[in-house]
Amino acid sequence: MLPWGHAAVGYLLYAAVCRYTEGGKRIPEGAAVLALAVGTQFADLVDKPLAWYLGALPTGRSLAHSLFVAAALLALLDRFAASADRRDLSAAFALGYLAHLAGDAIYGLGGGVERLQFLLWPVIPQPPPEASHTILEVLIELTLSPVGLLESALFVATTGLWLSHRAPGLWLCVEAVRSLDPRG
Repeated sequence: MLPWGHAAVGYLLYAAVCRYTEGGKRIPEGAAVLALAVGTQFADLVDKPLAWYLGALPTGRSLAHSLFVAAALLALLDRFAASADRRDLSAAFALGYLAHLAGDAIYGLGGGVERLQFLLWPVIPQPPPEASHTILEVLIELTLSPVGLLESALFVATTGLWLSHRAPGLWLCVEAVRSLDPRG
């Protein structure tokens, strides 16, 4: 999936969880939406650079795409969040992260069960390394595909939903950027 496809699916799932908990009155909240957004991108932010640019991983879907790594990371993150009394953030991150893995797994099914080996890395070895890619090449190629266009349309529709929720997380980002201004 494309980054915006992962983000859209994650937000739609999170919005649904929020809507169907606490009597259907809750909408997504700022800090949790930011944690969700990071979760939807986390696996690719770790694996793609380590595989494609540093050659430290066998493929762009290995270490952070592994269910073993995901389970350990999410357990550790939840323990840390519980001690800070912010389990809402670890839950949002976990939903985004697991939605990412599920999205990639669904795409993988199109190529047969062996395309799901990334979920069990390093227990099950990865297929031979992918051809050399740049992130820009992949984004352009995938965006122009029919599935890429569908994901882009889904992202636009999801952005409308996010805006109708008063853009949760946006103002936290704006304030963070403002706080970096040396003029104060």
